[in-house]
Amino acid sequence: MSGEKRPQVLELDPSVELVFKGPFKDVVTSLLCLRNPTNNIVVFKVKTTAPKQYCVRPNSGVLDPHCTQEISVMLQPIDTAASERNKHKFMVQSMFAPPNFSSDQLDAVWKNAAKSDLMDSKLKCAFVEGDPDDHTVTQSTPAPAPAPDNEMALADSSGRGEESFKSMTTAPTVTPTQEKSKSAESEMERAQIESSMRSLQDKVDRLTSENNQLKSESNKLRQRIKPTATTGAVGGASALPSTSPLNIVAVMLILVALILGYLVGRWL
Repeated sequence: MSGEKRPQVLELDPSVELVFKGPFKDVVTSLLCLRNPTNNIVVFKVKTTAPKQYCVRPNSGVLDPHCTQEISVMLQPIDTAASERNKHKFMVQSMFAPPNFSSDQLDAVWKNAAKSDLMDSKLKCAFVEGDPDDHTVTQSTPAPAPAPDNEMALADSSGRGEESFKSMTTAPTVTPTQEKSKSAESEMERAQIESSMRSLQDKVDRLTSENNQLKSESNKLRQRIKPTATTGAVGGASALPSTSPLNIVAVMLILVALILGYLVGRWL
């Protein structure tokens, strides 16, 4: 039985090496373009030897005849030796879609794929230090020589194989831009709470002022009616209520204090 693999039908750009330009304290993106020059539908997926270091979008998909797909390969912030980084490799795996294929069958197609139907292309990774806009940067260390196929082989079900390419996860990666966005949203929410607290404090101050005014007017009324007030007033006149306005203000103050306490507790 022939051991020759089916040649890759997809055209890759770049075709040999993905270049990542530093500094590497933030996410660094390298673009990979896939083109299907055939008259058949081709499915693809992207694998890497260092899945924890990269986020690939999209990491799998479908290419219609004579169509192109741009892949974003995002290197997460790293602080490892250049010799270790240069060991990273990628593999683009592909195969022709079966007859009557639909995109919702993609997972099943890969699960049932025969090894003889698979095609792949391998890419090395190169890392250059310096400003990404500076075209005079130099590679940190020489790129390793192409490895033989048996060294790049996929690990089989028993885990054998010196190097294993793993499928990329689709978990979203938080970039510095997203972190800044979340921080801005938090600041906006805090500002809204502070504004509400100030508004409630103004209401409390206003109610306190009105309460003091009512107390003053009540005292004046008491002083005014005190000379004429007797135990058995003629005509059975009853004493004027002096606490009704104050009770209303007290209830309002309690309600405002409860609302203010709830907002402060939620913010903290």
